[in-house]
Amino acid sequence: MHRRVIAEFRAWQSGKVVRAAYTTRARRALTPAVQKSVAKTLKALGPLTLATYQISYHKDDDDFYLYTMTCKNGTASMGIGFAHDGEIDFVGFRPLAGDNVQARVDPSPSAAAAASAAPAPSTTTSPLASPAARLESTPKPTPAAVASAASSPPAVATSAPSSAPSTAAPSPKPTAALRITDPPSLLATLADPETRPLLGGPIRQLTQIGWMQGTWNARDIRYRVSGKPAIAANTFVFAYTMKGRWIFGTDGTLTDFIYLSYDPLGERWVLVQLEKYPSYGLWTSTDGWSGGRISFEGEPSSALGRFFRRRFTLIHRGPGRMAIVAEEQRPSGEWITDERIELSKES
Repeated sequence: MHRRVIAEFRAWQSGKVVRAAYTTRARRALTPAVQKSVAKTLKALGPLTLATYQISYHKDDDDFYLYTMTCKNGTASMGIGFAHDGEIDFVGFRPLAGDNVQARVDPSPSAAAAASAAPAPSTTTSPLASPAARLESTPKPTPAAVASAASSPPAVATSAPSSAPSTAAPSPKPTAALRITDPPSLLATLADPETRPLLGGPIRQLTQIGWMQGTWNARDIRYRVSGKPAIAANTFVFAYTMKGRWIFGTDGTLTDFIYLSYDPLGERWVLVQLEKYPSYGLWTSTDGWSGGRISFEGEPSSALGRFFRRRFTLIHRGPGRMAIVAEEQRPSGEWITDERIELSKES
């Protein structure tokens, strides 16, 4: 764990965060603007010289670890939370006052005796990032727990932090990981010289779905409460629109419209659907295409006058074959299929 915390700090400092290591919830806020802003501030601290484990605790199914990261030019507190499967669900930084501690970073326990303790983190909230894109401060233990952690553990943990006893009464876990508290205005984003090239140039990710262009014969299967599905024949046409920055699809009756694209600023796929009822929804996917399929989730979606949680899955079954599956999530968490469209491309 100690090695992983050090690696993650350095990833944020270099601006090269591996998105795949984060939960879906955290990736929604892990945008290029956030990475750029945090990297700029952490780089100013200089090279990492000492990583000091402070305390750990379990909260809301996540394991949290609090570290003091001492660098050549300054010190910051780093909080990181891991989900049960090892993915990162939360990360936050805040600066700390105090003298620098010059020591070599060494994840091995043998370095503990030679390292000096870094200042214990304060319990006040002080965001690290610039106002343009700040991260929520780390979850913090009570003052008593901080004092205990500062006096007892060595500068480098002598055993895995997960095995360390926790006497903290942790403050509540943030409601969202990597929450952006003060994003830039739309006008400020448009004026950013690093943003402008992404607004007008080609979206390379859309080449992955160029195979969707054309006319498709469709077998539309709508499920009913009785259990007997209604099956109807239809057609769909897909084509690039909006100067090639979206793919638009519609059925032969002009009652079902689908817009599909990739957001290069938010680093996520997006799907918009409009139907005749009217029903409507917008769904996103940060995981992208995997194994010939992509799933979009989001809320609220609206149909028949009520809001509900919807999941859309596109499946590329092979040359000239695909499927669109629409599901609804019930209060129990179960997903039920309400429509499946099997499509074959006209030659």
